[in-house]
Amino acid sequence: MKAQRLLIVIIVTLICAGVMADKTVTLHKKGGVKQTLMASDIDSITFGETPSTTSIEGQAQKGPFVTGSSLTAYDLTDNLSPTGRSYNALIINNQGDFRLNNIGLSSGLASLRVDGYYFNEVLGESSSSPLTLYALTNLNDAGKTNINLMTHLEKPRVEYLMGLGIPFNQAKAQAQGEILAIFTAQADSLRCSERLSIVGSNDDDALLLAITAILQGYRTISDMTELLTDIAEDIRTDGTLDRKDLGSALLNHAVFLDTKAIRKNLKAKYGLTNPGFDDLPFEQHLNRFINESGYTLTQSLIDYPAEGNYGVNILIPD
Repeated sequence: MKAQRLLIVIIVTLICAGVMADKTVTLHKKGGVKQTLMASDIDSITFGETPSTTSIEGQAQKGPFVTGSSLTAYDLTDNLSPTGRSYNALIINNQGDFRLNNIGLSSGLASLRVDGYYFNEVLGESSSSPLTLYALTNLNDAGKTNINLMTHLEKPRVEYLMGLGIPFNQAKAQAQGEILAIFTAQADSLRCSERLSIVGSNDDDALLLAITAILQGYRTISDMTELLTDIAEDIRTDGTLDRKDLGSALLNHAVFLDTKAIRKNLKAKYGLTNPGFDDLPFEQHLNRFINESGYTLTQSLIDYPAEGNYGVNILIPD
């Protein structure tokens, strides 16, 4: 590539000096394609800018993605158009950690994708099938870049808002606030979604853990994937959850979540000794959603027998 550019520079120099004014230049490409130009037809030659390089590190979390899960970073222009450059890495441990070094980005904006199995924090076991999650991020901003359910849900909404001309950071903040509203939370001082962690130590992280557990519930991977897709599509154009059945689906599982088991499962998986995680108040966010969401319970996850040894079972919902 350097030799090719040097040759072009020499040709341009000769053209400018008038030495090759009546000569032709033949350009060859891979595959045998070529184009012949008169030197006098060449007005100017420009080279594409070399993208700046940066590094990305963070965690892929549903629960944490397991070792060997694949991660891809896609370079984007400032209007989220793909440049065609992508970079691959693997999750390096069972805490979901990843790192990409010296990748070239044209604008600082990138789309991240993780594919693989993950630890189910509700059941305390690895998932039975793989899951795909996404994140849009501005790597010009300092800090780790995590992939989680909030980054996944907001992606289509951010893309839609930017299509309306709203700048990236503003679109991200708006989409994040709209997602939090689904779970009866507010984003007054919340950090960007990709800075949050389900095993962090502040209230922002507690909120992410509550949302993550509600979305996971006791669902299969296919059921959760369908739910995530339906919610993301529902809020994409107006930012509100219009389908009441989706709200009910969230509530149906939320009321059965065992918060003590979730905390215990994550502590064991991450080997946590941080007392801050013990005090992480995700239960209060879960309880607020259950009590204030306004959604209607439409299904019980427990099958009660119609009758027992002592007659009709009073636990059966009317």
